[in-house]
Amino acid sequence: MARPVRVERVLDELRRGRRFRERPAQKHVEAFIRHIAETGAPHLWPLISTTTPSSITPPILLQKFRLPDRFRNGLQSRAPCPICCPFSPKYESGYLAWHPDDGLIRAIGHECGREFFEGDSFSDSVNLYEAEQVERAERDFLLASCHKLSRLLVERWVIRIELCARLRTRDELVASLTKKAVHRLTRSLASNGTLTIDVNSGSKDHQGRAVIEKRVLGQVSGGKSLVGGADILLALERPFSEIVDDLSIVRDDRTGLLEKLTPREAINAAQEIRRLFKVVEEASALNDELRNLLTIESLAVLSRWGQHKECPHPFWIANSEGGVHLGKGIKPIRLTGTKFICLPLNFRTA
Repeated sequence: MARPVRVERVLDELRRGRRFRERPAQKHVEAFIRHIAETGAPHLWPLISTTTPSSITPPILLQKFRLPDRFRNGLQSRAPCPICCPFSPKYESGYLAWHPDDGLIRAIGHECGREFFEGDSFSDSVNLYEAEQVERAERDFLLASCHKLSRLLVERWVIRIELCARLRTRDELVASLTKKAVHRLTRSLASNGTLTIDVNSGSKDHQGRAVIEKRVLGQVSGGKSLVGGADILLALERPFSEIVDDLSIVRDDRTGLLEKLTPREAINAAQEIRRLFKVVEEASALNDELRNLLTIESLAVLSRWGQHKECPHPFWIANSEGGVHLGKGIKPIRLTGTKFICLPLNFRTA
């Protein structure tokens, strides 16, 4: 990598810079950032003023910046601050600031303004700047996300229908086997889906206690979905604002619609869309888990656990045309009159 060009950090005289009657456009801020990246010398930007501002009127902060690492080499590589050290190096992090009273742009140290400007006025300027950055980021996020909204809202609707049906079937299954049995079963289910049962090995340890072994009965796909999920369904059904609906419909003038939003509306809409992305992702994952759980293969492994002689809460599940028969205790010889749960066609295979 080429070594950075050495830039003189000490000024021989103050620079007036360019006067702006209105807040400088974003293109000037972007030009300043490029200058910092190339030189690491904010005080040498052509439009900058190095004169000391009035302490009465606080500035409007345009951009927070930090000198690139490759330009920093101790005290002498820092930038001079027009507030406290206009002729000598002072800071590595600062703000590009516009001063409405004289119309000049200055690059000041990030802490220097707190003691220089009257009262809490500089802190107020910092808070305003941070709020503007949040709003800008949220508007950028909205613009980047708009084209995905229509598809996402349709996906949310489809997943909601499927998830509601699968949770209803799952809850009916759990109620038939008893929550106590399912709770014990989930404790025997490893994170990778391996289902085990505690079995007396027939031997004793040095203290005369029975040695318990874990015996693997099989793999249960989607076992994590045996419990929970109601909160995800509730979040999926939560309505969204008219602004989000409008952004999902408008195609040609989304930028114009975004510009009409107040800062609070833009931030709220961005939070809603982030929530939409998150809840659709969570609901989709749960839906897949339930799809894998409610299959003949997975239910057969659960039944094997429930019918094992060492099972503390016996239950059984038997495959039948269109669904499964199930119940507590030992599986009866005849299934007539036992509980039957229908498994829709798309539920029956993983």
